[in-house]
Amino acid sequence: MSELFDRFNRRVFLGASAATVGAVYLVGCGGEEGPTLLPEPEPDDNYELVDLDPEAVPLDETIFPLGVQAGSMTDTSAVLWTNVSGAPSLGLLVWRDAGVAGKIKQVYSGAVSGSDGYVRFTVPGLGPAHYSYMFFTQGYESRSAIGHFRTAFGQGDLRPLAIAPVACTNLERAPFGALEVLAGLKPDVLCHLGDLSYNDGAVTKEEYRAKYAETLADPGYRAILPAVGRYCTWDDHEIGNDFDPEKMAAEAPDQLRWATEAYYEANPIPMMASDSRKLWGSYRWGDTAEIFVLDCRSERVPSTRASGDGVYIGEAQEAWLLESLAASPCRYKVIMNSVPIARLFGLWNLALNDRWEGYGRQRETLLQHLATKVSGRVLFLSGDFHCNYVARVEVEGAASNIFEVATSTGARAPNPVAVLYDTGDLPPEESFRPEQFVFGNGNTRAATLVTIDPLTDQVRVKFVDGREDTKGTVHFDGVIPYV
Repeated sequence: MSELFDRFNRRVFLGASAATVGAVYLVGCGGEEGPTLLPEPEPDDNYELVDLDPEAVPLDETIFPLGVQAGSMTDTSAVLWTNVSGAPSLGLLVWRDAGVAGKIKQVYSGAVSGSDGYVRFTVPGLGPAHYSYMFFTQGYESRSAIGHFRTAFGQGDLRPLAIAPVACTNLERAPFGALEVLAGLKPDVLCHLGDLSYNDGAVTKEEYRAKYAETLADPGYRAILPAVGRYCTWDDHEIGNDFDPEKMAAEAPDQLRWATEAYYEANPIPMMASDSRKLWGSYRWGDTAEIFVLDCRSERVPSTRASGDGVYIGEAQEAWLLESLAASPCRYKVIMNSVPIARLFGLWNLALNDRWEGYGRQRETLLQHLATKVSGRVLFLSGDFHCNYVARVEVEGAASNIFEVATSTGARAPNPVAVLYDTGDLPPEESFRPEQFVFGNGNTRAATLVTIDPLTDQVRVKFVDGREDTKGTVHFDGVIPYV
């Protein structure tokens, strides 16, 4: 066995006290193919064996026009979502497969209600496992689509985690074939990095709602959202192209409020009181990875940029982020970042002020903290740039061992730097310079899968084409060269 495997195996044994035995999923030697994980034990979710075939309940997409979603998963809970037409009495059923036809392991069944057609419910009492769910009308007369999600790994677990980062889905580029490809790759979790819906031009709450309804009805979203649970943050198009939160709060406060409310309605996140909404938070997947969800858009104060102490994320978010990163016991820290943090150059800098580099003090504080106070590996997942790449955050220094994966799933227009690279009109040293970029291309419709394996200490990134004529083509499948 390798030194790394010995170290983690010892950690598993030492952590398996009376309190954690059964929550730590021992790994054994798999011979030449490496470590082999044992199946997860039966979760302590108080299931009841019930005679029911959910598939036999009639599907009614008139009552449930936008399907289902799961999100905000912990190792004991998840937020489940649907949209309802009309005002029927609704129930929610959550179960695990019983392995016997006509039977399910029912974990939750109860009445649920919503507001203005949007229904969300936080299901407690779950365990680390794969679950299925559906919403239904009284007496099982009809049901929604059946959704699936998995809760986070239990404490001490070191199994691999497959993450699908998604960003930028503009209906001008629909249908989103990359999302259908992603569904086939069967990730453990979906990380939506922003620009889920291009709501440019919407002003009223009803206009924002209509934009989300049109986006969520796309076949790609109808394929991926019921298939996997997700974490989400926003970028600018959920509000409006390049929206300035400081300016909008002063000049169009009603529109900002309506756009914010519509975003919370359309996503599987807890609906918080209007004065306490925050998207940022973190989720631990055993000891494999902690996923940090940032809000890099709504707390910006652009007027502070010239001061040398520009506010990219608010004071409370920054303090939480630094403290939580340092405290995390997980081998990998995965940071959901709507706009890239990598230090770029040349033509890339036409949009300098719209990303972390435009707010230099906070960027340097974060990178210095990651290099000196945070153990394990760090990986940023970023959207917005309408291209795909794997890159070092810095070419030199401690931050050169911090990497960023940028993705684009259905952007309106390609990044001009990436396009010029693809056509050969811009050399690598002026686009994806080899000393920084492991890979880069200008495909705006790609399925991206990031698989983290703490026992082999590898992160594998795969970019798969989602365009109709080249769907399924793998453009990159490689390991990030951490040292």
